[in-house]
Amino acid sequence: MPAFLGFGEFSDAIQHGAGMQLFVLTRECDDDAKQLGERLRLDIGPTISVHNMCADAYTSPSLVFYAGGDLRPLITLRGELSSLTIADALSEAMHLASTRQSKIPDVPLNADEVAQTEQMLATEQLDQFPPFFQMARGLARDAWRASVAAAQGAPLLLSSDAAAARFEVCASCPSLRDDRCVECGCFMNIKAHLASMECPLKKWPRTNAAFNPT
Repeated sequence: MPAFLGFGEFSDAIQHGAGMQLFVLTRECDDDAKQLGERLRLDIGPTISVHNMCADAYTSPSLVFYAGGDLRPLITLRGELSSLTIADALSEAMHLASTRQSKIPDVPLNADEVAQTEQMLATEQLDQFPPFFQMARGLARDAWRASVAAAQGAPLLLSSDAAAARFEVCASCPSLRDDRCVECGCFMNIKAHLASMECPLKKWPRTNAAFNPT
């Protein structure tokens, strides 16, 4: 595993990682950051995967816990970190991972709020933000749209065969750079699995799960 993950490796580690995933985010890719990651690996033990990553959009250092396969962060710690604080956060993260619902609960949708959120997403100018923030915003946007579609009765995930067919199209597309589409900014190794998502160039095979915010 590289000393510091890149943006594509970040999403891949969450999507395909097994068990708890801890990301150590620092502004600098330096020896101090490496030593912090190594100390956490020794303190926490081999059952938790610890990854180092440079991210200038976060307070340095920040620790973010994920459950493998789930793009929603469990716990985030920022700034001064003590062993007790980290232990408490790990305990809470493991509790949340064990109790978190794997499906979207059946809740009524507010059509006005959905429309307002879609308008906000359509008019956002993300170029002014650091790359890591842009990536995280893209993940949040896709997760929100998939959640809305699931609440409307659409499937959350495609079958593995259908997702593979989508990514096969992406793999031969000149707009794909390191698993990220330059047209929409999304990591396609994640987006291809979400049933309600669409290719910005309309290249994917058609499904019956397209998202319609109205």
